Amino acid sequence: MMNIDVNQIELDRTVERLKGNSLKKDEQLKKTCADFESVLLNVMLQSMRKTITNDSLFGSSLQKDMFTSMYDQEIANEIAKGKGTGIKDVLYNQLKKYVSDP
Repeated sequence: MMNIDVNQIELDRTVERLKGNSLKKDEQLKKTCADFESVLLNVMLQSMRKTITNDSLFGSSLQKDMFTSMYDQEIANEIAKGKGTGIKDVLYNQLKKYVSDP
């Protein structure tokens, strides 16, 4: 007859579940840091765009302003997806000790 330690099996399952939750938290933290970098880059791009004078070729309109705003957001998202500026890595390294399980 085989002797099965139910407590050990339950402990193993609990450890695996906690590891899974820890990995999910880690991935969520990485995504949040990347999102923060994207927002920061978007604000920077909008501030930079304000320094440019309007061109007379296209003029100024609500549609153009909406397009440039969406364009800046996409540029910021693409920059943050790649290596980015390194802000997300610094944030992640600083915050991961507060998110990880003891």
